[in-house]
Amino acid sequence: MADGWGQYSVEHLEISRAKGFANPALLGKVYEAFLPVAGPVRVLDVACGTGFFTRMLAGIPGAQVAGMDIDPALLAAAEELAQQAGLPIRFVQGDMGHLPFEDGAFDVVTSHIVLEVFDDKAAVLREMQRVCRPGGWVCAMEPVYTAYTTWVPGLTDAENRALNLYMTAGRSMGAAVEVPDAMHRIGLAEVETIGWFWGGAVRNGWRNARRLDAMKREAEQGFADALTADEGAQLTAALDLLKERSDQALPDDLGISGMPVLITKGRVK
Repeated sequence: MADGWGQYSVEHLEISRAKGFANPALLGKVYEAFLPVAGPVRVLDVACGTGFFTRMLAGIPGAQVAGMDIDPALLAAAEELAQQAGLPIRFVQGDMGHLPFEDGAFDVVTSHIVLEVFDDKAAVLREMQRVCRPGGWVCAMEPVYTAYTTWVPGLTDAENRALNLYMTAGRSMGAAVEVPDAMHRIGLAEVETIGWFWGGAVRNGWRNARRLDAMKREAEQGFADALTADEGAQLTAALDLLKERSDQALPDDLGISGMPVLITKGRVK
């Protein structure tokens, strides 16, 4: 995708993040340990959207947090949600390509699931680096789409593998794999990456007849030419079984659905 911004609704951003990051307090503890900055910490969350991750960062003891986004509607929602949560977050309108802050204004500068819309990720990270003080940290979270994992109880291993192939067919790897090298190339030090699973345990996650029918139609058409004949047969068998089960009053089953996101940091020299 060329450099630019997607159109995201408040509902989409809040719901997708709430589903995938059901325990933001725990994620905040991960950030607190991963970004070892002592004392009061000035944090900027760029392209903050509705402020889901910005609010998480504001829960870190000593964090003085600002959020920035280019979309005034998302910023208005972010301000309202922060006020409802009783969090003193400052929100500013601005462009990631030209951050409206002075050099070295923050101790930590973060972004979450947004670098993927930019072809030149190093240029965006360089601007984040500019507004972060020497010794501070630039941190970016991005997904790995081709590592999407689905496991449904009651299916064979081969059938579950076919479902996973379906979920990843034709998708890009995701920006997460590019971030460490981009940080290294702009001169950030101590570049390090850790992972978090975007998703989790799902009850009856595949008991949706309409979705199963749509998946079967796509599979029969050779979805993205990504499946071999055997894999297509396994996927069809899995979808038929799940469709059968979707109409039955079965006990709750507990599967897995989601993908890793990688959180990468680099220290400003």
